[in-house]
Amino acid sequence: SGDVFSMATIRRIYKVWLFWGWMLIIWGALALANFGSFWKAQRRIGKVSQIWGKGLVRIFGIKIKLVGDINSFRGGLLVSNHTGYIDIVVYAALLSLRFAPKRSIQKWPFIGWFVGTGRPIWIDRFSPRKSKLVAKQFQETMDNNISLLVFPEGTSTSGVDGILEFKSTPFEAVIAGNNWLLPAIIRYGETPRSEEH
Repeated sequence: SGDVFSMATIRRIYKVWLFWGWMLIIWGALALANFGSFWKAQRRIGKVSQIWGKGLVRIFGIKIKLVGDINSFRGGLLVSNHTGYIDIVVYAALLSLRFAPKRSIQKWPFIGWFVGTGRPIWIDRFSPRKSKLVAKQFQETMDNNISLLVFPEGTSTSGVDGILEFKSTPFEAVIAGNNWLLPAIIRYGETPRSEEH
């Protein structure tokens, strides 16, 4: 049992090193992607973010089972329930996206710096007055054919007690720009009953 524990520990340490190494590589790629005009750079950042997500999915051994077709989705709003930070990795692996994280993440060591390099739309949940500016950024992103990921509940939940009331700002941006809306739901540890694609 000592050998098994030792091997399991070695594997965990190896994954930690892989994770931080991958984060540094992607941070460098994001820094390079930032050059050029804003929206061209944003499209490159979305592609780098997708590579980041695919890499982390492999590192963590996450198996994704997708029900439905999202390959034709471009330049719209992807809304989903939010169960935890791993959701972001899963969606990043599936699509080239721009993210809308909460502003408090900016203060997190390294992670805030890393996320900021990806030019997200920072959300201040305690400042309703800024919602108009955020809505404008949402609309401009989608109008430039860049897909945007938003968790309209405004926080993560277990989902056991259902979905929380949605914030209206992202939907107002969709209506104002006549953009596409893709609703999605994410679950872990379950096999979808419907046909997989």
